[in-house]
Amino acid sequence: MNEVETTLAIQMKRIAVTLLDMEQSRFVSASQTMDLSAIQSEVYSNFFESYIDTTLNSPKSVACKFLDRDNDIITKINRYVEYPDDTHFLSLANDLSNKLYQIMQNVSNSNGSVFVAHIEIIDEPYILFLKLDPKEAVQIDVETLNLKTIENILPDASSRVQKCALIRMNYN
Repeated sequence: MNEVETTLAIQMKRIAVTLLDMEQSRFVSASQTMDLSAIQSEVYSNFFESYIDTTLNSPKSVACKFLDRDNDIITKINRYVEYPDDTHFLSLANDLSNKLYQIMQNVSNSNGSVFVAHIEIIDEPYILFLKLDPKEAVQIDVETLNLKTIENILPDASSRVQKCALIRMNYN
């Protein structure tokens, strides 16, 4: 397993992506974790690191605690902590994303990509849960000077984060 480390002392251990297609009432689960060695370092630092940094330092970020230790999310995270492999991580990523999808079905029609990652910030393990709404962009072909629309691109890191959580894995 490869890891990605950033200038913020953030290490990404695993990441998976799921899709919420609210318009078609469809949840697309992750079938595998992303190959971290395939993520270009500038993509990682300009995208994931920026989102993490923005989330940690946003004045709108709020620290929360689970009301009880018997919480479903804590149980799922503890299962992954006990068995830290790709299979249990994918189960956690899909369960958390599907839970968001179920909640959103009645209140939102906002499609999105959900990134679930096991990260470490200064040697403290977290689960990053990040929902980003897709956008469209226009690209110019430099050969023909024609324009074309590109669908389902992710917003840049300066865009407002829609839904994000950093959940401490060794929750006490």
